[in-house]
Amino acid sequence: MNPLNTINNITTKETVPLLTIQEANSNLFSDNSGLNIMHVNIRSLIKHISDLECLSAALNNNNHIIITTESWISDNFNTKFIPFKNYQIVASINNVRRSDGILIFIKNEIHQSSTEITITNANCMLTLITYKNINYGIISIYRSPSGNLIKFIEELYTTITNIINSHKNTTLILIGDINIDLLDTTNSTAAYLDLLNSFDFIQLINRPTRPQTNTCIDHIFIKDNHKHYSIQAAVLDSLITDHFPIILRLDNKTTSGKKASNQNTYKYVDFNKLKLISSITNWNEIKLAKTVEDKISLLTSLIQNNIKNCTSIRPKNKNQLKHWITTGIIQSIKKRDKLHTLTRQQPFNTALIDSYKKYRNKLSDIITKQKQNYYREAISKNSKNIKKLWSTVKDITTHTEHKITNYNINIKNKIHDSNLDATLIADTFNSYFISMGNPNNVNSNKKQCLSVNNNSAQSLYLRMTTKKEINYTINNMKGDSAPGKDGITINIVKHIKESISDILEHIFNTILVECNIPNSFKTALITPIHKGGDKSDITNYRPISLLNVFSKIFERIVKKRLLTYLEENLILPKSQYGFRENLGTEDALAQVSKDLYTNLEQKNKSLGIFMDLSKAFDSISHDILLSTLQSIGIVNKTYRLFESYLNNRKQQVQIGNTLSDELIIYNGVPQGTVLSPILYIIYVAELGNINASIHGKLFSYADDTALIISECSWEKAYQHAESDMFTINKWFYKHNLRLNFNKTKFVTFTQDKRTQPLINEIKIHNPNCKTQNKNDLCDIIKKTDNIKYLGIIFDQHMKWDIQIQNLIIKMRKLNHFYINAKKILDKSMLRMVYFAMTQSLLQYGITAWGGLGIVAQNKLLTAQKSIIKIILNKSKTYSSEKIFKDMNVFDVKQLFYKNALYFTYKLKLIEFKQITRTTRQNNKIAIPIIKTLKSSRYFGKVGLELLNNVPLHILNCQSYSKFKLLIKIWLKNSYDIT
Repeated sequence: MNPLNTINNITTKETVPLLTIQEANSNLFSDNSGLNIMHVNIRSLIKHISDLECLSAALNNNNHIIITTESWISDNFNTKFIPFKNYQIVASINNVRRSDGILIFIKNEIHQSSTEITITNANCMLTLITYKNINYGIISIYRSPSGNLIKFIEELYTTITNIINSHKNTTLILIGDINIDLLDTTNSTAAYLDLLNSFDFIQLINRPTRPQTNTCIDHIFIKDNHKHYSIQAAVLDSLITDHFPIILRLDNKTTSGKKASNQNTYKYVDFNKLKLISSITNWNEIKLAKTVEDKISLLTSLIQNNIKNCTSIRPKNKNQLKHWITTGIIQSIKKRDKLHTLTRQQPFNTALIDSYKKYRNKLSDIITKQKQNYYREAISKNSKNIKKLWSTVKDITTHTEHKITNYNINIKNKIHDSNLDATLIADTFNSYFISMGNPNNVNSNKKQCLSVNNNSAQSLYLRMTTKKEINYTINNMKGDSAPGKDGITINIVKHIKESISDILEHIFNTILVECNIPNSFKTALITPIHKGGDKSDITNYRPISLLNVFSKIFERIVKKRLLTYLEENLILPKSQYGFRENLGTEDALAQVSKDLYTNLEQKNKSLGIFMDLSKAFDSISHDILLSTLQSIGIVNKTYRLFESYLNNRKQQVQIGNTLSDELIIYNGVPQGTVLSPILYIIYVAELGNINASIHGKLFSYADDTALIISECSWEKAYQHAESDMFTINKWFYKHNLRLNFNKTKFVTFTQDKRTQPLINEIKIHNPNCKTQNKNDLCDIIKKTDNIKYLGIIFDQHMKWDIQIQNLIIKMRKLNHFYINAKKILDKSMLRMVYFAMTQSLLQYGITAWGGLGIVAQNKLLTAQKSIIKIILNKSKTYSSEKIFKDMNVFDVKQLFYKNALYFTYKLKLIEFKQITRTTRQNNKIAIPIIKTLKSSRYFGKVGLELLNNVPLHILNCQSYSKFKLLIKIWLKNSYDIT
């Protein structure tokens, strides 16, 4: 090997080494102190994804960044369906030719920002990263060989000029498949090199990267603004396509050195041993502790000590990216590459060349079959465990979004790195999250908040719990949820529940008797989660609360009692669909669409206001909530328990191993708890009672609220909209909630564009505004043509064209997913995936939007058939009717019919009569006369028509669950009728 030395000694005369995988691991990747970047011309990522995974594994997963060019990215390409773990994935969008596309894989721990740059006949992406306190700008390029070279050089000059001017203190790396032969001496190559030399870029690759043509068309150039201690480049003697991969390694002497040893190890807990030790542990001393806090502290300490005695440190297996990549495959890849090297040394040895090709092709088959067999066995093994089954499917076919481990946050106009300023960043996050509510203008006069209906004059009594109930609760909790500060997971509790359920019963019942929630149950560990946008902007993060595992169990027990009390006493309004048994978003959507279709049929002027509340859960006033709880019969001891639950709650933010200071939460319901959503819908329950004093109808799913107004004229509709919203907004103000008027919009629903009203805004008088002033403080709600409500796009003419287009785009993007999955899964497994990923997408909200015209319906049907034909490996001309029968699934029309029948039954739109004999009357059920075409497609009308074809034994069914089952069977056997 002839490694490159310090940058001052680099010259283009020195030939970079051609390294085997073994040599690269020994020389380039001997330690993990440097930044490693690899470029691979992939010639279709979908085709060669397994080869790339194997290559990465063979290199011990040491590359921090992997750039693939000629990735063949189509319009429907989605990085979500690239199953490459532990890396962020960025893809180019402006792809013109079939062969275009850059994909960049960046290790999860590296903060990055990528933008696409337009260059004619080329893909270009700029990726900015910070690694070990050094800023890098990686310019990834794929240039088509047929493009105008002079124009490319001119545009590259402009691009580099702009990048240098915008990123002064940044080491720049130009890398990719440029399709300019650096070994050629023509004027065009010279012009390209002169351009890069003029910007002080140094050439690092100067040997053939495409062995068949003996050309150097894959490039690495560097403009080193940090004077790295060592810069090494190499060509890797391993072929995925007809190009060699190229590698760059950058070392900075001041930051070199191996990572902490725990980066390459993990903790293994022997659960069998833990269960045994727990069974002989003396837990009874916990009962003797004086306070609940002491009892929990002792319980936690004993469990932690048992875990410690059952935990061993094990090395991570760096040689495998995935379990199907075996040591044998890695060795076979190395042997294949050695054979290829021999063929280059003996180009006329036809026997050797034939031997190499046979070995290469056989290895390719082995890799494919190994991957198939591994995952098929995993799916077969977990076929009865739904959770593990879908975890396996996702591992095969999808890319999991990474969790940020290193934060670069803008604090007072300066970027701070969590590797250096973790405490500052943690404290800043915590202060921001605490301030997310609305602590100002809280009306703490409790008496005026006591207006929620309690129709029974009952009060809630929290009965004691039992070991049986505790074990049942534990069994029904997710085992993979993250632990709180104590490090005890629900998975650990599941393994030792038989040993500790008696103690938990004692502790929980003590809490219920004393009505005092321990502090350990009220302290949350917060992890900031990026929700989109600039990663340095703290406002683009939301808090995820990690809570004490025993508090989670206790809350579920209390939640069950609270919900039963609320439903039995009819405390929650009918307009609230959130977090209630047998209700959900589908019910809310069905009711909203029913109201809108009815208004259109009756030729009423219909207006919908879709409200967005700012930080609703974080803004709840504890005083008002406690007052509301009293008003619904939560009094005496039970009241004191909830008061203790809300008071003196604290949170800490964790960044890496650093914790912020604890801060007290004065507002809001605690994030991440199962009681929080229930407390929220209790808090806003009074809003549902406003329905009696306003002109419109309210529909709510938690904090997603819609107001539908129907009047005989637009003038009245607007007047009532203003007065209703004044009443609602006043209620929000009184309860410390604030409408976000930038996101709150209204839609006027009409049959067509001709009948749309001209008014484009609604003025909402703020309780503090002075309407006579020139500087009017009134809030404005803007009109929009369409609005997304609970994930479904309602448009002003109820045509659903935008909703359908969005669905089609999502479904087309699934084509790549199924093409990829088909290589591994058989048809029965793919059918299971279809239900989870395609049918669930198709039928969400279909009760509301599914009454489509034939044109829109056919568009969706085409997208649906395309996926099924991929799964069944059928041609485009294969019969539509046969393909759904072959797959044994419903088409989109039948899915709508199914849901229409469900909701017609559930909403009791008809009165079922006990029909004992068949008569000449065709219609068993009266169907209302519908005059408009749109309303004739409404699910209630369609459902009633279909019910006249349904057999008597199904019509007379008294059980909703049995009715649904029988309807499914009937629809499958009635394709011609439906």
